[in-house]
Amino acid sequence: MGICKLCLLEKKLINAHIIPNFMYRGIKEKNYVFYNKDLETGKSWTQPKETGVFDSNILCGDCDNRIIEHKYEKYEKYGKTVLFDDYTDTQNIGDFTICRNIDYPKLKLFLLSILWRASISRRPMFNGVKLEKKLEERLRRVIYQSIVPKESEYAIMMFIDRNQVLKKFIDKPRYFPNVMGLNGYIFIFDSVQYIFFLNSTEVNIPKPFREIMLKECGEFTYLHLKDGHLFKDFISRNQRANI
Repeated sequence: MGICKLCLLEKKLINAHIIPNFMYRGIKEKNYVFYNKDLETGKSWTQPKETGVFDSNILCGDCDNRIIEHKYEKYEKYGKTVLFDDYTDTQNIGDFTICRNIDYPKLKLFLLSILWRASISRRPMFNGVKLEKKLEERLRRVIYQSIVPKESEYAIMMFIDRNQVLKKFIDKPRYFPNVMGLNGYIFIFDSVQYIFFLNSTEVNIPKPFREIMLKECGEFTYLHLKDGHLFKDFISRNQRANI
């Protein structure tokens, strides 16, 4: 028994996924070995896992099965369709892929649920994700009550490694401070970098971010980075352009 971190009731807790199985699809080999790489040191290693990272101390069965899966099935299923399956309403323009007619509430809540679950977990994989208590509680209510934040609140961006230098690699999520006035976290799974900003609606989003972040109008733009370049390379380029 324990206190479920979503419904806040004392219930039997279960092994709950932090990251959905399908996000590991391109990483798992037949023997379910994940290839990990520390992108700061360049060190890489293999690590056997069954179907992802679990935490047995965060969610009850009702919240994991009924709310996260049953109520949120449309969100996780939709996230899989847009991010991992063959979403067709796209247009490639140079280094960008523009996705149109995105269901903003579904995709936004799906992605924010990953950030929240990583923050409440105490598994070593996510020890770099520690949201402030006020923000963690805000995201809990957002997920539990299906509150859809505005596009400028907890803005989200994605980058794809065009040449797949980061293929089959996982990097521990990490915090980045004061990037063009914003703080946030970066998650890297199998050539895709997920950027979560921790800003409120009162914070001005820089133009380079506004152009490619997930938008309420249903548009989402992926930026293709080359040769394993990271989010920080995109930032450096834009900071130089503004000098």
